[in-house]
This record gives sequence, structure tokens and C-alpha cells, in this order.
Amino acid sequence: MNRGLQLRAGRALSGAPPSAIPEIIPLVMPLLKSDRENDRFVAAQVLGDYGPAARVAVPDLLPLLEGTQYERNRAAAAKALGQILTGADPCEEADKVTAALLASLNDPYIDVRREALDAFGKMGQAAKA
Repeated sequence: MNRGLQLRAGRALSGAPPSAIPEIIPLVMPLLKSDRENDRFVAAQVLGDYGPAARVAVPDLLPLLEGTQYERNRAAAAKALGQILTGADPCEEADKVTAALLASLNDPYIDVRREALDAFGKMGQAAKA
């Protein structure tokens, strides 16, 4: 329940050794659907820090881009999607992410728009649309 502890735990998880990441990802993913907005925020950050290893989380991150989420959750999701799909090959999943990020360019919150644009750059040719 303590936001400070959550952020510290998130930082610790982000710094986990690469060998532990495959075990951590399935434990963090359910937090993307938590009733608590801070859980979703920290989970998106941690998964984004894991980069392409967290690709399994992409479908669960997409709903966080929707306007019903807190602004920082939308920004964290956009950033995480870019980190996860960095240098990805063009595919159907990348097309779905690109479409969702394109919609995010109309977000009233500037951080969401900035993170969406940055995600396109990280995705490279996968975001050609």
C-alpha cells in the first residue's frame, strides 16, 4: 500500500539479474490489471525495463494506453511498449501497437504523446505505418 515501497521494489526488480527476468515477468504481469493505479504504473515501468524479454506482456500493456487510465499509466505503457519492441521485426503485433500509439498522439497529456513518439523511434521499421 506504500507508494514509496512500491517504487523501491520496482527499481529492485528492474535491476534483477538477466537470469531471473523470465521468472519475474509472469509475477509482475498481473499487476497491470490491478485495481490500484500505482501497481499498474510500476508494473509497466518494470516490464519496459526488461525490454524484448517482456514481449509476452504487450497484449496486457495495450489497454493501459486507453483514456480511462491515469495519465502517468498511459505514458508508462507507451514507454514500455517502445522498450519492449525496440528493433522488432514488422509483424501483426507491432501493427496493433503502432495503431494504439498513433491514437495516443491525440492524448491531451504531453508526456503520453512524447512517449508514443519515442516508442515509434525505438520500434523502427516495425512502426512504419
